[in-house]
Amino acid sequence: MLFALLAANACSSWSGTAEVGYAQLAVRGDLALSDTGSTSEQSVRSAFGLGDDRGAPYARGRLDVGPLALSGSVMSLQENGEGVLQSGFGGLVAGTPVASDLDVAIGKLAAAFDLRLGPVRVQPGLAMDVVDLDFTVRETVLGNREEIDELLGIPLLFVRSEVAVGDFLATAELGYLDITSAGDGGRFLDAEARLQWTPVAPVSFAVGYRHLGIDANGATDGGQVGVDLTLSGWFVGGGLRF
Repeated sequence: MLFALLAANACSSWSGTAEVGYAQLAVRGDLALSDTGSTSEQSVRSAFGLGDDRGAPYARGRLDVGPLALSGSVMSLQENGEGVLQSGFGGLVAGTPVASDLDVAIGKLAAAFDLRLGPVRVQPGLAMDVVDLDFTVRETVLGNREEIDELLGIPLLFVRSEVAVGDFLATAELGYLDITSAGDGGRFLDAEARLQWTPVAPVSFAVGYRHLGIDANGATDGGQVGVDLTLSGWFVGGGLRF
């Protein structure tokens, strides 16, 4: 009987949003690749010529079914540059002039339970970040190349908080995971703040800031990879509520 009442309530009270927009993102930090098992991280700015702000499309959606909030988003970034290796990178030696290509896509899924604390809504739950990282480095003279091609699925402890004031909705999200004690592992942080304005239902506009941090080490194709990167920047978008 209790399950039937909950199911009926969920079916009778649901809403959703769909949004697309533009993000201005930049990648910062260090990368390492070694065939010997020991890695020496080097700056993506000076070694590979990356780190400028880049435009990136994004899309997101959310479905609230009773007390359950389901959300998902995806964004991608492409950048290329030129630099000089500060240390060895795979089979490429320090001092080598290189050209680099970075292609990263980020998907995020979250499920949270809605708790109302006066004017504030707090939604604890779980999230999954899926990061598709494709990074290629090649010598500008001889053409020898090295590549990091990794697909990471990162489960995160997740919490979202919301405050509505008139036509405005302020939202903050935080996801975190620390598995450094497990040997090959790392720390992962995904934080987002956004302000949504709904001047005329069902149309809404949003502005915000996203910060994704990955500090991890692991084995790949017989070598060792070190990633200490942040991907962050602002975004604007618009959508519909239904």
